[in-house]
Amino acid sequence: MSTRQDVFTYLESHPEASLKEVLGKISQAKETTVRRYYFEFQKSDNKSAKKKITPGKKKIAAKKTTPAKKGPKKTLKQQVCDFMERSPDAKPKEAYAAFPKASTTTIGNYRRQWLKENGVAKETISKNKRAEILNYLNNNPASNIADLKKKFPEAANKVITVFRSWKNSQKGISDSAKLAEVKSAISEKGQEIKEKSQNWIEKQKETIARQKEIIEKQQTRIEALKSQLPDVKKPKFVDLLKDFIVKKVLNR
Repeated sequence: MSTRQDVFTYLESHPEASLKEVLGKISQAKETTVRRYYFEFQKSDNKSAKKKITPGKKKIAAKKTTPAKKGPKKTLKQQVCDFMERSPDAKPKEAYAAFPKASTTTIGNYRRQWLKENGVAKETISKNKRAEILNYLNNNPASNIADLKKKFPEAANKVITVFRSWKNSQKGISDSAKLAEVKSAISEKGQEIKEKSQNWIEKQKETIARQKEIIEKQQTRIEALKSQLPDVKKPKFVDLLKDFIVKKVLNR
């Protein structure tokens, strides 16, 4: 037998059974599958349990009766309220699945309104109590949820939310502090590199100045040596040629 048949058969025998009961009876099937067939049955016309015929007895033809007049169709809000009456622990997703053609926003509003009217609305925590818990955490940052529940038993159901909020805020502060620390380290390192660069540049300038001074001294020395050399005049080419001709003539 399929899961759908199991669910429909059980609900035909127990039309007032809640979703939780059906899940408990058909535990071998997937929970999501059982939920889907449960809500499908709720929307179908098979809610009324079928009369069982005892084996061995003759079937008696049912007398034709005039069908009862149907009352006015229920509004969506009334349908949601009826659904919540049957399943007060139903989560939003279950309510949406029960009315797939309707807007999830509308279903959610009707569900919250029913919870509020029937005293099932979520508990809230006062601003003073929240501030008191936050102050305690700031003074005792090593505290955990168990410590908070002992310290604030009247708000035991809400300390988790406050603790998580405080933890996230502390993480933000920690991240900001780390970022500031990194920026400071980068700034210090940059200043150090800048100073080293300036020192290197100054040393290079000093080296260049010393080399210029050495070159100037060497040039001065060269000029001095040049001035000490004797002034020897080289004979011109024409004079050399004349001397050559004269010698040739005389040698004849």
